[in-house]
Amino acid sequence: MKLNKPKLILCDFDGVLSRFNTPSKKEGFYSPLSATHPTLYKNVINLLFTSSNHLCKAWMCGQINYTDVNTLLAHKFGVDRNDLDTALFNSIQKFTLNRELITLLQEFRNSGTPVVIMSDNMDVFTQHVVPYFGLHTFFDAIFSSSDLQKMKSHTNWELPKEIAKKYHCDYPDVLVIDDWEELTVSLSNLGFRTFLYHQKTHAAFNVYANKLLQNNIPVKYNN
Repeated sequence: MKLNKPKLILCDFDGVLSRFNTPSKKEGFYSPLSATHPTLYKNVINLLFTSSNHLCKAWMCGQINYTDVNTLLAHKFGVDRNDLDTALFNSIQKFTLNRELITLLQEFRNSGTPVVIMSDNMDVFTQHVVPYFGLHTFFDAIFSSSDLQKMKSHTNWELPKEIAKKYHCDYPDVLVIDDWEELTVSLSNLGFRTFLYHQKTHAAFNVYANKLLQNNIPVKYNN
């Protein structure tokens, strides 16, 4: 891995900045239902978050919103949509942020490297998660797929390419932190620097990040 400090960092949210070492039943959308209505919770998760499900992708691409989703779920499973709204909003308050990583990323920001979130996510992320945790305080920008109506992998990874261009960075000067192996491999092949971040690698990332900070080559960045 290169040890010169990156000029831009793109960081994933789910599985990296949040919930990187916590079971989904304790955190994650609709998680309160796992205790109060376990069968409903299982049905909701199976419908929304199986890898082949188009409903979840449509939600993350901004083609539908949480009201559409919960209306569909209420009809399908015979429950009150307001109860689903409540479970969804309450689940957000149970998220645990990766404070260790956020603190480390602030060191990069303090040294002149912009740090942004790049996430495949839903409208509730922008509308509720971001303001609830004050994420704009910790990151220079937040790029969510539902707002942009495209996921990270869309059209051969167009989104990370566009963000790099926005910040006037060549791909080798951009560090991408994500828990999705396909993304890290694909972007690495395109020339980006990548780090596959998860519970087993986060300690190694801390070592790597601190080496980058120690090699504090000044960042030249043009707005």
